[in-house]
Amino acid sequence: MEHEEIIQRAKNFLATQRIASLATAKDNFPWIVDLFYVSDESYNLYFLISKNSKTWSNIEENKNIAVTIDAHAGDASRQKNIQIKGIAKTLTKEELESVIDSFEVVFPDLVDETDSVSDFKGSNDDRFIKIIPENIFFRDSEAFEGRHEIVLS
Repeated sequence: MEHEEIIQRAKNFLATQRIASLATAKDNFPWIVDLFYVSDESYNLYFLISKNSKTWSNIEENKNIAVTIDAHAGDASRQKNIQIKGIAKTLTKEELESVIDSFEVVFPDLVDETDSVSDFKGSNDDRFIKIIPENIFFRDSEAFEGRHEIVLS
């Protein structure tokens, strides 16, 4: 399989999944949580995280993170997952509006009369976190053998 086809498969996989396991650490103690996410064409991931959470506290102290997104196939011959090592950062105002729009499209059930992600529009609230990948590994057992590293330019 050609490298470009693997890259496209990885982007499609990221775009079709909705939950990622985000691992953080503070004082040498790891913490992992499953969260909703959206992604972009550069493999950046965006999460909505409560400022009162252990995850937020960990990221404030240590920006290094790891993420796994898994299709949870019950059959080893159909494994499909992505592992990412990266850095967490808060969003710019421009990024914030775009990410909120993406969340509203992908997760319409998060938008209701009382608690809407659109409440963040125009605010300087930085509950959204951007994960910038440093290393990405993709496995798609139906398409190719082993794990493929996606080299970021």
